[in-house]
Amino acid sequence: MKLWLSIAVSLLAGLALALQPATRQLLDEAQALAQQARQQNVAPSPDADLWKRAIAKGEEAAALEPQAPEVWRVLGNLYTETKWWIKAEEAWNRHIQLAGLNDPKVRQQASLVQLNLGYAAYQRGEFDVALAKFRAAAELTPNDPQPYQWMGRIHLESGNTAAARQNWQRAVQLKPDATNRYFLELSQSSVNYGRDAVSAFYLGYEAYTLGKAGEALGHFNRAAQAAPNWLEAKRWVARVQLEQGNPAEALRVWREVAASGQASPTDRYQLRRAELAAQYNLQAADAYLQGVSSHQRGDRASARRFFEAAVQSAPGFASAWYWLGRTAYEQGDYATAERAYGQALTLEPANAQARYWLNRARRAMGR
Repeated sequence: MKLWLSIAVSLLAGLALALQPATRQLLDEAQALAQQARQQNVAPSPDADLWKRAIAKGEEAAALEPQAPEVWRVLGNLYTETKWWIKAEEAWNRHIQLAGLNDPKVRQQASLVQLNLGYAAYQRGEFDVALAKFRAAAELTPNDPQPYQWMGRIHLESGNTAAARQNWQRAVQLKPDATNRYFLELSQSSVNYGRDAVSAFYLGYEAYTLGKAGEALGHFNRAAQAAPNWLEAKRWVARVQLEQGNPAEALRVWREVAASGQASPTDRYQLRRAELAAQYNLQAADAYLQGVSSHQRGDRASARRFFEAAVQSAPGFASAWYWLGRTAYEQGDYATAERAYGQALTLEPANAQARYWLNRARRAMGR
């Protein structure tokens, strides 16, 4: 008796979940129209004819059976694919009310909608609304770093560094890449540079990572102008200026950073790099500095290749000729050492060290 009762309950539940034939037909037609639109490469839009008709079929099905979760799933997918975010939010909320959150695909779709609504609110400057949407996205997909990145960004722009740090820490836990680590470090500063500066800085960083250096430079410049004491913004201005082939402007900004009293060893290295790039060119500067670094590590073979590249790129680079001579001498290649020291002396006749080692190289060859 109990077995038959259990079977009867299951059958009744199945009947309750089953769609009416008219509803099923409408949903099938909606999905067929959507598939036709995809096959014809019709851009997803609620205004495009095939997509519009698909949505209309789904909405008609919802009017017939508003308590059927499948109706709202189909509508939610259609609204999401056509980027009708407000309607998508309504559909997914309705589906979740009826069917719960057991399906990971539903969570992902609903979270995607919240992310896009949050971004739209952020673009309008409605930070409270944006934060609410991003929090909703985080609840739906707690292992997705994107909501935490956006909440961290908004809190940082608003000057709430504690909340920013908390969200960036979570983003790093979920995705410990260079970008998340960088902004976590940035959020650990207690300084509030202001919404305009931080917003411009974020835009610059995003543009730079997308390979849009010119656009990035404009944003970094605005950040530095809005917060003149923000060294990190100035560092990025100088970095991009140098990469864009403007060593003189990069040098000017690196000198400002160096004069701040807060310059790091990396800043001083970049200042030297900009000085050499302004005097010769960036390729020669980088080759020379890499050569010095290799020599300091005891890797004379690599050092020599770098110094050779430096003098090839900038034949008037006296220091590069000197270091090429030194490396060649240490390798026992006295003929190359003689030639390199000779070039260094031609460019800098007062270089006593080059003259001394030139004579040593000649004596080593029996002259």
